[in-house]
Amino acid sequence: MGWNLEGVVVDNAGLVLLQGWYPMLFDRLGLVESHGFASDAARWRAVHALQFVASGREDAPEFALPLNKVLCGLALDAEPEDTGPMSEHDRTLCKDMITAAADRWPAIRNSSVDGFRGNWLARPGVLGEMDGRWKLTVERRAYDILIGVSPFTFSIVRYPWMARPLDVTWPY
Repeated sequence: MGWNLEGVVVDNAGLVLLQGWYPMLFDRLGLVESHGFASDAARWRAVHALQFVASGREDAPEFALPLNKVLCGLALDAEPEDTGPMSEHDRTLCKDMITAAADRWPAIRNSSVDGFRGNWLARPGVLGEMDGRWKLTVERRAYDILIGVSPFTFSIVRYPWMARPLDVTWPY
């Protein structure tokens, strides 16, 4: 198949940093059962929850969701479903997850939720396909040297609900 040099530009490529936390988040949000999403509506709620994690916004336009769709096992051309507003409980769970993740990374332990979003999650990248796998290349920033001392693993993202893995290149 080869690499699609065009790719899709995403603004939330840093979501992959927290990939180890999403199964627990989705479970606490009541979206998964067994090894998959409880329903199509639950899958779309997960897509929108990831956007809230990355941006703090619930009203994401479709062009902001490609990586979220891939992480939730949807095709890029899947038409988004309106899931309504998030509950305060769900927003709090998402923010608490970010705080807990930052607390486990000594170099940035004192980051606020918005600081973590702005510095790490709201990151440009290019999402494409290569040899039957998703490929994400994240834009490098000067302070990315701190990733070398982070507790996160993200080079390959694979969940039971994904048909194919996501390979991540984050130069640091």
